Amino acid sequence: MRHHQIRTAAAALGLLSAPVLTACVTYLPAAPPPQPITVPAPAVPYQVPPSNSVHTTGCVASYETAQSSVDICGSAGSLYYYGSSDSGSITLRAYLSGNGYTTESNDGHVYHVDHTALTITRDGTTLSSQPVIASSGG
Repeated sequence: MRHHQIRTAAAALGLLSAPVLTACVTYLPAAPPPQPITVPAPAVPYQVPPSNSVHTTGCVASYETAQSSVDICGSAGSLYYYGSSDSGSITLRAYLSGNGYTTESNDGHVYHVDHTALTITRDGTTLSSQPVIASSGG
């Protein structure tokens, strides 16, 4: 009889019909250790002269704009464009082009310099055209 009273009391309190709360815990295996990523070296279509080479000898042309300076110099039978500005410097293979010099493409960027202007294009669109204020050679 005592069991029946406990059950009746529990039912009266709503304990027997109350929803049951359950918890589900999922354990996942540990993540594998990270694998090193191999990045292929960029394809370089030409040989850049060593950084210790002095490009002021063997230069065939020099150009100055208000923002940049450019030297076109020879090394081992090839021409190189040495450009510098406040934002940095770059060395690229250069070729005689009309009355000036044009570089090989560098990520879509091509530099052309002659006695009138330094023009920088990317994928054929002009990004900058700087008037040349001084030049020699070329």
